[in-house]
Amino acid sequence: MVAAVQWEGEAGDRRNGGGGDFLDILNLRVARHWWAFAIRGALAIAFGVLALAWPLITLLTLVLIFAVYCIIDAVFSAVLAVRGARHGDRWGLLAFNAVLGLVAAGIALFYPGITLLVFAIMVGAWALLTGALAILAAFRLRHDHGRIWMIVGGAAAVVLGILVLTFPPVALFWIIWMIAIQAFVAGFALIFLGVAVSMLGPGFFQTAAR
Repeated sequence: MVAAVQWEGEAGDRRNGGGGDFLDILNLRVARHWWAFAIRGALAIAFGVLALAWPLITLLTLVLIFAVYCIIDAVFSAVLAVRGARHGDRWGLLAFNAVLGLVAAGIALFYPGITLLVFAIMVGAWALLTGALAILAAFRLRHDHGRIWMIVGGAAAVVLGILVLTFPPVALFWIIWMIAIQAFVAGFALIFLGVAVSMLGPGFFQTAAR
């Protein structure tokens, strides 16, 4: 019994040591390749700048990605439908999904403007609905439980929904700004990480590992 407990303890020590060794190796690799993080951050910032400088190209790229996704989904649905038909399973919905995916991809490729317009309307309807629900839910709260802030947030969403439904391009440019902001945040974070690690140097992690 004592031997079994001792063996389990030694095994746990080996596992813990292995985990520590892995983290030490990972830290060393990060320190030695800090420049890769900095370059990735710079590229992310450049992507954000390009998204704001050429918004139309950014939107068309999103439409192209959506079309590719629809085609891939349609292919997989068609394969599953054929396999289901061979085995006597239900395949009608899968086949319909494949056809629908190809139609959506065709519309996105040949009529990108319609795709962007429909997407903008969906965003506007979503903002309007969620804002109205937030306002309704706010009146179920007590005054000291943040009712006013929920009302403010819901009202802002309603205003955004009305603006988007009235002027659909607002939603499209809002999406571009969200993409650019995310790229800026990620880019600066990676650059700061690279600079901070480079200031420590690999020797710091080697010393800490000992």
